[in-house]
Amino acid sequence: MKTIISCVAVGAFLFLSGCATPPKTHQFDKARTFNKSFEKAWQNTIQFFTSNSIPIKTIEKSSGVIYAEKLNGSAEEADTFADCGVPGIALVISTKISLNVFLQKVGPNQSKATINTLFTQVREFDRRRHEVSCNSRGTLEQRLLTALSS
Repeated sequence: MKTIISCVAVGAFLFLSGCATPPKTHQFDKARTFNKSFEKAWQNTIQFFTSNSIPIKTIEKSSGVIYAEKLNGSAEEADTFADCGVPGIALVISTKISLNVFLQKVGPNQSKATINTLFTQVREFDRRRHEVSCNSRGTLEQRLLTALSS
Protein backbone atom coordinates (compact mmCIF):
# COMPACT_ATOMS: atom_id res chain seq x y z
CA MET A 1 0.00 0.00 0.00
CA LYS A 2 2.84 2.40 0.88
CA THR A 3 4.48 1.59 -2.45
CA ILE A 4 1.31 2.49 -4.35
CA ILE A 5 0.94 5.80 -2.47
CA SER A 6 4.61 6.61 -3.06
CA CYS A 7 4.28 5.85 -6.77
CA VAL A 8 1.18 8.02 -7.07
CA ALA A 9 2.89 10.87 -5.20
CA VAL A 10 6.01 10.68 -7.38
CA GLY A 11 3.89 10.44 -10.53
CA ALA A 12 1.81 13.46 -9.51
CA PHE A 13 4.95 15.44 -8.72
CA LEU A 14 6.51 14.63 -12.09
CA PHE A 15 3.29 15.45 -13.91
CA LEU A 16 2.83 18.80 -12.16
CA SER A 17 6.47 19.85 -12.39
CA GLY A 18 6.30 19.10 -16.08
CA CYS A 19 3.78 21.93 -16.40
CA ALA A 20 6.53 24.51 -15.85
CA THR A 21 7.62 26.22 -19.05
CA PRO A 22 10.49 28.55 -19.89
CA PRO A 23 9.80 32.17 -20.90
CA LYS A 24 9.25 32.97 -24.56
CA THR A 25 11.42 35.44 -26.45
CA HIS A 26 9.63 38.54 -27.74
CA GLN A 27 10.88 40.79 -30.54
CA PHE A 28 10.56 44.57 -30.08
CA ASP A 29 12.49 47.80 -30.52
CA LYS A 30 14.31 49.01 -27.45
CA ALA A 31 15.86 52.04 -29.12
CA ARG A 32 14.50 54.85 -31.24
CA THR A 33 15.73 58.11 -32.74
CA PHE A 34 13.49 61.15 -32.24
CA ASN A 35 13.23 64.53 -33.92
CA LYS A 36 13.57 66.18 -30.52
CA SER A 37 16.42 67.99 -28.89
CA PHE A 38 18.32 66.20 -26.16
CA GLU A 39 16.86 68.66 -23.65
CA LYS A 40 13.25 67.90 -24.65
CA ALA A 41 13.89 64.12 -24.70
CA TRP A 42 15.48 64.40 -21.23
CA GLN A 43 12.46 66.31 -19.90
CA ASN A 44 10.05 63.73 -21.36
CA THR A 45 12.04 60.89 -19.78
CA ILE A 46 12.01 62.53 -16.34
CA GLN A 47 8.28 63.19 -16.73
CA PHE A 48 7.67 59.50 -17.55
CA PHE A 49 9.56 58.37 -14.46
CA THR A 50 7.74 60.80 -12.15
CA SER A 51 4.24 60.32 -13.58
CA ASN A 52 4.61 56.53 -13.25
CA SER A 53 6.08 56.71 -9.71
CA ILE A 54 9.35 55.10 -10.77
CA PRO A 55 12.02 56.08 -8.24
CA ILE A 56 15.30 57.25 -9.76
CA LYS A 57 18.48 55.77 -8.32
CA THR A 58 21.07 57.54 -10.48
CA ILE A 59 20.67 60.44 -12.85
CA GLU A 60 23.55 61.82 -14.91
CA LYS A 61 22.37 64.32 -17.49
CA SER A 62 25.88 64.93 -18.85
CA SER A 63 26.21 61.25 -19.79
CA GLY A 64 22.49 60.81 -20.63
CA VAL A 65 21.90 57.99 -18.15
CA ILE A 66 18.99 57.40 -15.78
CA TYR A 67 18.87 54.29 -13.59
CA ALA A 68 15.69 53.43 -11.74
CA GLU A 69 15.67 51.88 -8.30
CA LYS A 70 15.03 48.15 -8.56
CA LEU A 71 11.26 47.71 -8.57
CA ASN A 72 9.26 44.86 -7.06
CA GLY A 73 5.99 43.85 -8.63
CA SER A 74 3.34 41.24 -8.20
CA ALA A 75 3.13 38.35 -10.64
CA GLU A 76 0.03 39.91 -12.23
CA GLU A 77 1.70 43.32 -12.72
CA ALA A 78 4.90 41.80 -14.02
CA ASP A 79 3.03 39.61 -16.51
CA THR A 80 2.16 42.80 -18.40
CA PHE A 81 5.84 43.59 -18.88
CA ALA A 82 7.68 40.27 -18.79
CA ASP A 83 7.31 36.66 -19.79
CA CYS A 84 8.62 34.49 -16.96
CA GLY A 85 7.20 31.24 -18.26
CA VAL A 86 4.83 29.08 -16.24
CA PRO A 87 6.11 28.34 -12.72
CA GLY A 88 4.53 24.90 -12.51
CA ILE A 89 3.99 24.02 -8.86
CA ALA A 90 6.41 26.70 -7.59
CA LEU A 91 4.90 29.70 -5.82
CA VAL A 92 5.70 33.11 -7.33
CA ILE A 93 6.93 35.37 -4.52
CA SER A 94 7.79 38.54 -6.45
CA THR A 95 9.12 39.91 -9.70
CA LYS A 96 12.05 42.34 -9.77
CA ILE A 97 12.39 44.93 -12.50
CA SER A 98 15.57 46.81 -13.40
CA LEU A 99 15.25 49.75 -15.80
CA ASN A 100 17.68 52.24 -17.25
CA VAL A 101 17.50 54.75 -20.05
CA PHE A 102 20.41 56.01 -22.14
CA LEU A 103 19.84 59.23 -24.11
CA GLN A 104 22.22 60.47 -26.79
CA LYS A 105 22.31 63.70 -28.75
CA VAL A 106 22.37 62.73 -32.43
CA GLY A 107 22.02 66.21 -33.91
CA PRO A 108 20.83 69.71 -32.94
CA ASN A 109 17.18 68.61 -32.92
CA GLN A 110 17.58 64.87 -32.82
CA SER A 111 18.19 62.41 -30.01
CA LYS A 112 18.27 58.66 -29.52
CA ALA A 113 16.88 56.74 -26.56
CA THR A 114 17.84 53.19 -25.59
CA ILE A 115 15.76 51.43 -22.95
CA ASN A 116 17.31 48.53 -21.03
CA THR A 117 15.24 46.26 -18.81
CA LEU A 118 15.95 43.18 -16.78
CA PHE A 119 13.25 41.06 -15.17
CA THR A 120 13.71 38.28 -12.62
CA GLN A 121 11.09 36.31 -10.74
CA VAL A 122 11.54 34.89 -7.26
CA ARG A 123 9.85 31.51 -6.86
CA GLU A 124 9.53 29.14 -3.95
CA PHE A 125 9.15 25.40 -3.86
CA ASP A 126 9.64 23.18 -0.83
CA ARG A 127 10.67 26.23 1.25
CA ARG A 128 13.54 26.96 -1.13
CA ARG A 129 13.66 30.17 -3.11
CA HIS A 130 15.30 30.65 -6.48
CA GLU A 131 15.36 33.34 -9.15
CA VAL A 132 14.27 32.81 -12.72
CA SER A 133 15.33 35.12 -15.56
CA CYS A 134 12.40 36.51 -17.53
CA ASN A 135 12.17 38.00 -21.01
CA SER A 136 10.71 41.42 -21.64
CA ARG A 137 7.51 41.60 -23.66
CA GLY A 138 8.54 45.09 -24.84
CA THR A 139 5.55 46.75 -23.17
CA LEU A 140 7.53 48.92 -20.76
CA GLU A 141 10.03 49.88 -23.44
CA GLN A 142 7.28 50.85 -25.89
CA ARG A 143 5.43 52.91 -23.28
CA LEU A 144 8.58 54.85 -22.51
CA LEU A 145 9.52 55.30 -26.17
CA THR A 146 5.98 56.51 -26.91
CA ALA A 147 6.16 58.99 -24.03
CA LEU A 148 9.46 60.29 -25.40
CA SER A 149 7.96 60.88 -28.83
CA SER A 150 5.14 63.09 -27.49
